[in-house]
Amino acid sequence: MMFCTNCNNKVSVDDKFCNNCGSKLIEADENGSSEICPSCRTPNPKGSRYCVNCEDRISDTPATPKSGKGNEIGPDKEETHKTNSVRERKNYKVIIFWSLVALFIIGAPIDVKILISFLVCIIGGISILKPMRFIGINTRGKGVIIAGIGVVVLFVSAAQLPPDLATTHDMEISIADYKAQSNTIPYEDLIRETDKYVGEIVHYTGEVVEVQELRNNVYLRVNVTKGDFGFYTDTIWVNYIFEEGEKRIIEDDMVNLWGEIKGRKTYTAVLGNRITIPEINARKVELTSD
Repeated sequence: MMFCTNCNNKVSVDDKFCNNCGSKLIEADENGSSEICPSCRTPNPKGSRYCVNCEDRISDTPATPKSGKGNEIGPDKEETHKTNSVRERKNYKVIIFWSLVALFIIGAPIDVKILISFLVCIIGGISILKPMRFIGINTRGKGVIIAGIGVVVLFVSAAQLPPDLATTHDMEISIADYKAQSNTIPYEDLIRETDKYVGEIVHYTGEVVEVQELRNNVYLRVNVTKGDFGFYTDTIWVNYIFEEGEKRIIEDDMVNLWGEIKGRKTYTAVLGNRITIPEINARKVELTSD
């Protein structure tokens, strides 16, 4: 036996809509009771744990058949309006939260991206077992999606992680002799004919614009051409192994560096575009005030 949860009119089990008020039918017991969502006041099939409309957890609140005509469900319009306002504010906060997470992942260093994506995987996995509604994951299906996104970002970030650096220079050569063998190749020649200079020992002075560290390995982007007003341009990628006792290198430091041309390095900028620049394996990087 079925009853319309909107007007309590008796209907046939084969009917999909109430022949009295036109509402979509939801199965109920012979007393006309059903599970009412405390958030949106939508009637749900008896025994439901989550609302079919807003997917919030529902309690065992018996349905009160609506008097009058129309499709309004709930005690009054004012209560319904307040409930909708609360849900809109909640959704707004959730959107801001996940937007900030996405922006942070895009702009973060690779090792931080790996950590964040791993946490996203954990959040998604937990939500598959029990949806975390306070951050917008209100169904197990969304938990699966979040976990999947975390796994994809994790693998992509891990693929971009550079390997441990290996020294390519002859360690038997003293640093003084190494410096003496170096020369400075004009940046225009280096970037146009990089392959021609692979293996050559070079020396550059420049300004550090980005630093990434992984254990004792450091990866730098350095601008090596001094322009007007003291601003540096023309970027190279530098791989370097910290020596014991060396000071850390940070952004805006001025450095002297000596190393071998390795080839070209392509990386992804913050805005997502791909950039290719000359790459150097540095034997020595020294801080300088110039």
